[in-house]
Amino acid sequence: MKPVILDWGWMYDILQCPDYIADNINSYQMQFDKWLYDKTNDHGYWVAYPPYGSVGFPDPYGPRDPNGQDGISWGVDALIDWLNRFAVRVDQKVSLIEFQLDDRLRIDEMVDAGVIRIFG
Repeated sequence: MKPVILDWGWMYDILQCPDYIADNINSYQMQFDKWLYDKTNDHGYWVAYPPYGSVGFPDPYGPRDPNGQDGISWGVDALIDWLNRFAVRVDQKVSLIEFQLDDRLRIDEMVDAGVIRIFG
């Protein structure tokens, strides 16, 4: 098992992953992103934006998605769930070992030591 840092830009989450997941996390992240933004997936992370026209102003983005799939709102739980459902072998699990860490120096030391960092 290896740690993987999920960098949100203002805080960090640290996952514990099987070696084969950590060593290929960039590929898994691309697969997760593809799954996450596929509008045929009813995964619960879709959000509907409020219609601008409803307050008397034209909507600068055009018509909204009729199914309420205007955007995505997700957190570390979505990535962990996806990895555990679609990528990890049955006898192993990805887990969260640190949540909303804000110690930049510690993260830099971990990256310098070879811990993989991905961006949320």
